[in-house]
Amino acid sequence: MRFFIVLGLWVALIVGAGSVGDETNAPLMVLYLTGAFFYMLPANIGLIRKHRYRWIIFILNIFGGWTGLGWILLFAWSVWPKNTSLNPPKERSLMAKMPADEATF
Repeated sequence: MRFFIVLGLWVALIVGAGSVGDETNAPLMVLYLTGAFFYMLPANIGLIRKHRYRWIIFILNIFGGWTGLGWILLFAWSVWPKNTSLNPPKERSLMAKMPADEATF
């Protein structure tokens, strides 16, 4: 299913590029498709990897990827390992109760 979503996005881009130029504007069309490929790279990676937040990455990529910094952050988020938390829990909190044998009071 995810393959068809990504394929559909690229077909839409190719059709859009076809409407932009004709045979005389072939380099412009290649430039357009190359730019679209790299612009949508975080969204494509998120969709293909079945990222938990793939649709959020997709929407943010469309509306915030143009900033450059937003694109870099979305790219890092899309390739982040799925089983690793961005904020891992600490081993032991300072406020956690200590076992009875470790209490020195």
